Amino acid sequence: IANDLRHWIESQGITPEIDSIFNEFKLEFEGSIYTTHLQKKYDKKVTILPGDIAPDFNGRTSGGTLISLKDFKGKVVYVDVWASWCVPCLEEIPYAKKLHSVFHGDKVVFLNVSIDRSREAWKKRLGNEKDWLGTHIILDEKQTDTFAKKYKLKGIPRYLLIDQTGKIVSANASRPSSKSIKDEITS
Repeated sequence: IANDLRHWIESQGITPEIDSIFNEFKLEFEGSIYTTHLQKKYDKKVTILPGDIAPDFNGRTSGGTLISLKDFKGKVVYVDVWASWCVPCLEEIPYAKKLHSVFHGDKVVFLNVSIDRSREAWKKRLGNEKDWLGTHIILDEKQTDTFAKKYKLKGIPRYLLIDQTGKIVSANASRPSSKSIKDEITS
């Protein structure tokens, strides 16, 4: 159970289900040698929970305009963290296009955040995906490191869902290819 909990905490962050299972674990296995280790993992992830204010970040568009998360306050923001070299990220782009068309005109912003180290590779990919709508920004190396720490980023693709008030709905939202993402965005 402890090994499964460790895996879930590291890969999914703290969800209500994981939180419940961990609390049950602590009660049932009080004094376990694993509790301290799991608590440290939990504490590292717990800094970004649903209902918390989403840490602000900013990046540049391909035209050089500085865009910040706080610019979208008042709208639901679906953040797609990706890179041009990430095959699973690229496989989600067709689904992201379809998802965007479902919410086109609604109060939902699709913020596509690239962590590419090469602006040229990023711009080339965007050129190949002209119909991939939304706001596209790239983070420089320092911004990527800060972003990764704030959002406990361990890998990509990663999706975040932020409500109209700037609070986290999910720091590990479903992928565009998921059947549940439409409901997550509208709820």
